[in-house]
Amino acid sequence: IVVEGVHVRKGAVLGANVVLTKSTKIIDVTGDEPVEIRGGRVVSAQLQEEAVEKANLQELLLAGRLQSDRLESGDVRLRPPASGKVYLILEVVLREGKSIGKYDYTLQFAGRDQVYRCLAMAQGDRPFDQRLWEVATDEILLDPVRLLYETDRIDGQEELEVLLIPALALSMPPERRRFTVEGLMAE
Repeated sequence: IVVEGVHVRKGAVLGANVVLTKSTKIIDVTGDEPVEIRGGRVVSAQLQEEAVEKANLQELLLAGRLQSDRLESGDVRLRPPASGKVYLILEVVLREGKSIGKYDYTLQFAGRDQVYRCLAMAQGDRPFDQRLWEVATDEILLDPVRLLYETDRIDGQEELEVLLIPALALSMPPERRRFTVEGLMAE
């Protein structure tokens, strides 16, 4: 959904369930080097102040469907970020035979101590579901996997360097992936 006079350039690729408003800041991950991670490639990233569709665990529990793989209309609700927070949504395209899980990567802004964990995942245009902990594929997965992080809102900076940090480092120091995001400017 594109609203409020947002201009989208020719050739732009918009992810599933993306809402673009004048306050939406886009992370450009199409620089000279792609942001490669263990299971694939980060193809887009977005800071978002708007609510996202997310599984309503309380309703699922009350209906006795907490372990169901299907979400019905009443199982989903719009959830805005907490006060003083924004969502950072990463879209990852998996390579053949690879997987990604919500516990695989944490986020950190360069020069800051706070580390953010993934709250939920979604495949394609489906709502975020905190019960989904891994997406795996034996062939190329056409729909990107979306990872939802809730971060502190940092106003007044034009660019923020984001570190994508693997949660497990086997026999060597973790290799951090860096990319830049436009900061949300105070209005």
